[in-house]
Amino acid sequence: MSRTAVLYQEHLILELPDEFAELNADSFQKYFTGDSPDIVYAWDEKKALITVSRAEIRLEASDIEKRLNEYHHVYSRSTANFGNVRMAKKHLDQGGEIGAFQYTSTTVERDLLNLFVLLSVEGKETVITMHCSAQDALTVGKSFMKILDSIHVK
Repeated sequence: MSRTAVLYQEHLILELPDEFAELNADSFQKYFTGDSPDIVYAWDEKKALITVSRAEIRLEASDIEKRLNEYHHVYSRSTANFGNVRMAKKHLDQGGEIGAFQYTSTTVERDLLNLFVLLSVEGKETVITMHCSAQDALTVGKSFMKILDSIHVK
């Protein structure tokens, strides 16, 4: 089963598996400080996280590939054991496109599967990140792909 997440005054719509719930305020403050995401969804708090952030940076659909390559470059140089990268672009049925890259990384506690998604919502740069442990990658990774396929921008 899934539920619909409606964000940014109905300009971004995602279908999230029922296992994901919005992170409560206490947990949010535990994990994020300073420049934090607009919203975080968690699956059992540590099994998987999805963050959504929109910046005041203008982003046209024609610039997504260039901007995604810039993010890829920064992540590849700053992320521990960055590897196993796959990049893709997807055209949205309603117009526009999404750029994404999947990568693996490590933390002190575990190995991770990550998905970085870049899109334009109302002409503003919007980033969705998805993270899960490598051991959960087969099950949670499939959920990430379904979420990616569900993205709708108005």
